[in-house]
Amino acid sequence: MMSIRGSFLSIILLGWAHTVSCSPAVKPLSSSKDMTNLTGPVASIPSDFEIHPQFKFPIGFPPEACYVNIIAALREAALGDFNEEMRVANYRTTKFPQPIITIRSPEMEPIPRKFVVWGLFLIAFYMRLHRAFQLRFFSLHWKGKEVAGIGIGKPRTTGTMISDIPKVPSNRDIAVDYEFFGAQALGQDAVFMTIISALSEAAPPPADTRIQETWINFLNTEDCLFTVVPTEAARTTMKFTYQDLIQTLSKAAEFFLDRNTYQQLSMNVTFTGTKIAQAAFVLKPSSGVLDLSAVRLPDIGIT
Repeated sequence: MMSIRGSFLSIILLGWAHTVSCSPAVKPLSSSKDMTNLTGPVASIPSDFEIHPQFKFPIGFPPEACYVNIIAALREAALGDFNEEMRVANYRTTKFPQPIITIRSPEMEPIPRKFVVWGLFLIAFYMRLHRAFQLRFFSLHWKGKEVAGIGIGKPRTTGTMISDIPKVPSNRDIAVDYEFFGAQALGQDAVFMTIISALSEAAPPPADTRIQETWINFLNTEDCLFTVVPTEAARTTMKFTYQDLIQTLSKAAEFFLDRNTYQQLSMNVTFTGTKIAQAAFVLKPSSGVLDLSAVRLPDIGIT
C-alpha cells in the first residue's frame, strides 16, 4: 500500500533531486482556528476539516501560476455534485504547465468532492497568507483522520501523463464582455483570491440552479469584492445559473491574466445574444459596512 504522501512524492521526485525539508509540525489550517472573521466559503467549512502542510521543497512558482492552476482544478470540482465523489487526478493549464495540482487519496479511490473544494480554497489561502508559492504537499484531515492529499508540484520527466483541465461544458456557452473602469488597483492577489473564494462558495448548489438575486462574495482579508446581478430576463424568460456563474468567474480569471491588469472590472454576461447578468470586481467599501448602493456597476452596453 502506497501512502498519499508517497504517491505524491513519486510524481515529483523521480525527475528531480532536491533536499527535502519535512515539516509535519506546522500548525494545521482550518476555518475555525486560523481564519476568524472571514466571509464567503470559510463560513461553511466545518471546523472538523483541516489542511496540514507537510513536505516543503526549495522550488518556487510564480504566484499567478499557482492561482490559475488552482482555479482550473477548483472549476472542475465546483461543476460537479458537491455531495458526490470525484476521481483522483493531476491538473494543470496550458498557460502554466506547472505547478501540477495533484489530488490523491489512499489506494487512489475517489474523494468526496467537498473535501477537494475546501482543500483547494484553504491551500490557496495558506499560500497567500505565508507568501509560500512553492512545491509542497498538504494532507487533508476530516475529524482527525487523514483522508486525502493535494500537492503543488512538478511533473516527472518521463512516464507520467498529465491532462489539461477540460473546458467548462459548452451546453451553456455564455459570452462575456469586459471593461475596466476607475483608477483603483485591486491587486493580483486580491483578484485571484476573490475568484477562488467565489468558486468555492458557488460549488455546493447544483450547477443548473437558477440565481435570481444579487450574489456577492468577498474576503475580509482582501480589498476586492465580486458581485453579479441577474437581469430581468434571467428572472423570467431566461435564466442565470451557478454553472453560468462558474463560467463567468473562470473567464474573468483568464481575462485578468491575459491583460496583466488587476483593476476594477465590469462584465456583461449574455446567452444566445440576450443579457442575463451583469457582474463586477470592485474595490470593497472601506467603512466596514457593506452598502450595496455604493457598489458601482457601470453598464458597458452590448452592440
